[in-house]
Amino acid sequence: MPALGRNPGADATAPEHGLPEDRCLALLRRHSIGRVLSATTDGLAVVPVNYRFDGDRLVLSAPPGLEELAAASGPVTFEVDQHEEGLPWSWVVVVQGTLRVLDADDVDASHFDPPLAAWSADGGSPYLELVARSWTGRELSRHHQLIPGADGC
Repeated sequence: MPALGRNPGADATAPEHGLPEDRCLALLRRHSIGRVLSATTDGLAVVPVNYRFDGDRLVLSAPPGLEELAAASGPVTFEVDQHEEGLPWSWVVVVQGTLRVLDADDVDASHFDPPLAAWSADGGSPYLELVARSWTGRELSRHHQLIPGADGC
């Protein structure tokens, strides 16, 4: 998989470590909020989503409007990360793929642990599947140490 470029605003002396596939998948399983990015005629769309990854598929619950991106059948990027001041490391996982709108019969939100929360309070959020083409991940240590759980690459 292609490596992510270094963030131009990042400390150029801070070491980066590529994440192995199993670590990327573990991070996807542990978190539940991410962003979908897609090129549109108006520019780049960045849409926050609730999601769950069960090891087989990445299912998104999104605000109304994301299904239009899925209907466009173009490539999208899904991104989830963690960066907090005071922590000695941060990470990002990026998934490239396409969106597919799911029918109500295609997803049981309670199947996920924890359940996949609807984006809107009225429960009218569309559910989508991100059909992954590739994924990659990076960890960045601010103190020149290996990140806990990194494979030492």
